[in-house]
Amino acid sequence: MKFSLIIPLWNEEKNVKELIRVINESDLPRSGMAELVLVNNGSNDKTGALIEEAAKEFPWIVPVSIYPNQNYGGGVYEGFKHAKSEIFCYIPGDLQVMPDDVIRVYRHFCAQNLSQKLFVKGHRTVRFDPLQTRIISFVYTLIANLALDLRVKDVNGLPKMFHRELIDLVPVERMKSFVFDSQILSLARVNNWIIQEVPVTFHSRRQGISSWSQKKIKTYIQVFCQILKLRKLRYDLGVPLNPNQKSEAEIAMMKNPVRSAKLEDMVGGWFVGDFYPSILRSKNFEVAVKFYKAGDKEDWHVHKIGTEITVVLNGSVRMNETTYNHGEMILLEPTHGTAFEALTDVTTVVVKTPSALGDKYKFL
Repeated sequence: MKFSLIIPLWNEEKNVKELIRVINESDLPRSGMAELVLVNNGSNDKTGALIEEAAKEFPWIVPVSIYPNQNYGGGVYEGFKHAKSEIFCYIPGDLQVMPDDVIRVYRHFCAQNLSQKLFVKGHRTVRFDPLQTRIISFVYTLIANLALDLRVKDVNGLPKMFHRELIDLVPVERMKSFVFDSQILSLARVNNWIIQEVPVTFHSRRQGISSWSQKKIKTYIQVFCQILKLRKLRYDLGVPLNPNQKSEAEIAMMKNPVRSAKLEDMVGGWFVGDFYPSILRSKNFEVAVKFYKAGDKEDWHVHKIGTEITVVLNGSVRMNETTYNHGEMILLEPTHGTAFEALTDVTTVVVKTPSALGDKYKFL
């Protein structure tokens, strides 16, 4: 399993060469990193030229330039557009997050065997940044957890690693500031992704000036307002990152017209639909085989776009206070929700049309 490492850079000419040297001399190019996407985020120094020069020497560097500056979140998102791997990871370019911690997060990610709906991130247990920054970070994490139910120890802790499908859940209105971290964490949480944190070290900045030191009270107020706005945005429909670009996995499937897969390798039993892994990629419908133990429950949820059909292959279930048994089928049109309870051990087949990522809500 390979990953793309994305690093946004803004006026980092003093750090770029050292950053690339440290990565090249680490185990990253030989330990899972398929490519290094370096985003020149509207720099007005030599950052862009240094990236282009390095790309000629190292074939695994993907140079990207955007103008004007799109802020932290905008720079990271632009890097996602140019990344080709199924797994994304991102860190800053100021050498405060080192390759050893990227490898640590990557190994933890691989060990879980849950490649699709798994989000692994750093938790800065050792920090060498200024006390003021640590206090602000603590307060920010507290506010974001209370407002968005993130349930994490360190919202802005990096590296962050996840399957590229998560970015397809990002709505039209994206946070371009560092609140982007909170936005993707909130999307992972409301869509039932597993979020895990790994202890990492946050080093002091070697060169240049941290953007944190330039923040004013007005900026903190704006950040607080953005956090509150995310309470609604996290339920908005996502926009595919590159709707016309095929991933490496899709290309491999197209080259192999006869293929097999195991249901146990699928996430939640879903094996057909516009997601990965799947044995057939389709935007028109989704299919799953699901197994439940007696007493298993799913909270009330509703689809705004998709029509869902559930077929009870064996056992008994309760949906919307009605009991259904072997051989019965239940159709739910959009905006008609249900809770689910397995009254016995149950196997169901679920079909949804169309396949719409993120089309699952706790309320209308």
